[in-house]
Amino acid sequence: MKAEADFTALVAYVRRGAWLWPIPIVIALTNVLLDPTRLIRWTSWSSRYEERVASAFLAGTSVIDPFGFDHRVVIKSIVTRTTRAPDVLVLGSSKLWPLHREQFAGMTMQNAAVASASMQDLLGLYELYIRSFPNRPKVLVLGIEPWMFNASSGIERWRVLDADYRAARARFGLTALPLPPRNLGTTLEPLTLLFSPDYFQRSLKTAFAQRSISGVPELARGPVGEASQWSPDGGIYFGGAARRGFELEMRPSELGVRAGLGLGHFTALSATATEELRALIADARSQGIAVIVVLAPYAPRAYRYLQRTPAGRMIDESEALVRRVAIDANVPLIGTNDPFALGVTDADFVDALHMLGESLDRTLGARKIFETLALPYPPR
Repeated sequence: MKAEADFTALVAYVRRGAWLWPIPIVIALTNVLLDPTRLIRWTSWSSRYEERVASAFLAGTSVIDPFGFDHRVVIKSIVTRTTRAPDVLVLGSSKLWPLHREQFAGMTMQNAAVASASMQDLLGLYELYIRSFPNRPKVLVLGIEPWMFNASSGIERWRVLDADYRAARARFGLTALPLPPRNLGTTLEPLTLLFSPDYFQRSLKTAFAQRSISGVPELARGPVGEASQWSPDGGIYFGGAARRGFELEMRPSELGVRAGLGLGHFTALSATATEELRALIADARSQGIAVIVVLAPYAPRAYRYLQRTPAGRMIDESEALVRRVAIDANVPLIGTNDPFALGVTDADFVDALHMLGESLDRTLGARKIFETLALPYPPR
């Protein structure tokens, strides 16, 4: 009798709450359909969005994107629809996004830097360009980050380039590696976003901003204003909102997350990543490509914070390793992770990682790259 009474009470409880059932269903359906940051990726909207961004870039049109697209997918789409490699190819993390084509006047240039770049990304994108075109870039700019040598970084965005990454390793003559298991947090992320009210709000903002649920990127109609713009060369022009957002991004509650990207559990330098960097540089040089390694700094406030954590030592050790690799390969290196050594201040940054375009151009831009490579600037 007690079991029957308990069951009856449970049924009554479920019935009383039945009117709430549609709420999580509506949230989940909205998040899946709109997926503003393309993280759930359970529908075709995501890849379709990147295809449209690539089409805009190929048409010479800049894009305003408030939430961020997957640059890897966009780059792959652009490569399949072009016939020649650029004169200057930039590979690296988002720290190099402010590099632009007009800085390399007289030469074609593609900024193929990607968010949260890993060594797998560098190999995969390099292989994509080498395999897809009859010509070779004249200059390869390699932006190297400390987290690229952290086997426990948890960064897995590179998996969209897995086939290209493995093709590069095979062509370099490196031993085939088993596919690493997925990071549990990354695997569960789509599930946590599925019923997230915060992601639901972002989804609705996307629909209103784009006036569409089909993932149509907003095209830039004029000069850079409040919103940042992505240019057809793959670089970014920071808008007014980003330029004023430094203090907000550097709040104590945010600083550890922003500055510590990919640096968690960083206790040793990855021998695999080191071997891959050496092989990548050697292959590029064998193809007649001038290679330059770039170390972009952290914002001073972020760097001071990191130096007080265990990651600080690994940042220093990774830079020392990259410098040894560059010396051994006889390729030039410019920059440093240390902003104080480079002479930049917090005023040169929009957040913990990203320099303003004019600041990056002044310190590590095209002129510095070409002068270091002993090439004429402006290019002829």
